[in-house]
Amino acid sequence: MNSSEQSSEQTSLKRGGFSLLEVMVAITLLAVILTALTGASFSLVRYSQISGGMVQRGAAAAEFAGYLTSAPWDSLPTASECTSVADPGFPHDRCVTVVELNPNAKRFTVIIVPANTHIPPDSSVVQRGKGGGGNPFNNP
Repeated sequence: MNSSEQSSEQTSLKRGGFSLLEVMVAITLLAVILTALTGASFSLVRYSQISGGMVQRGAAAAEFAGYLTSAPWDSLPTASECTSVADPGFPHDRCVTVVELNPNAKRFTVIIVPANTHIPPDSSVVQRGKGGGGNPFNNP
């Protein structure tokens, strides 16, 4: 075997595939990239859950505010109270503060405190008058 045959044989052996070091570097880079993507995915899921909880918190406040504006005057709360709502989709505490402005008007402050501590509490204020009763569109 002459030197030119040996040189071509060594060249073909060098081009035969990846070395162990190249494979290890590629796997390490892949692991670093996947770790970063996994962390970003978990963060995205957490923020999505918080955002959904804030929407549910707003819906719970709007639902109770709707009750306060439509319920008969005599069935409205007369004193401040806190209630735990065990809704499986959105467990929370609802606190209502009642301020009597005069015999015919009350101000209600509704505070919704979610059971999930990552979601901040929110409040709504509803001012309601006793009203004259009847349909206001039936005036002659």
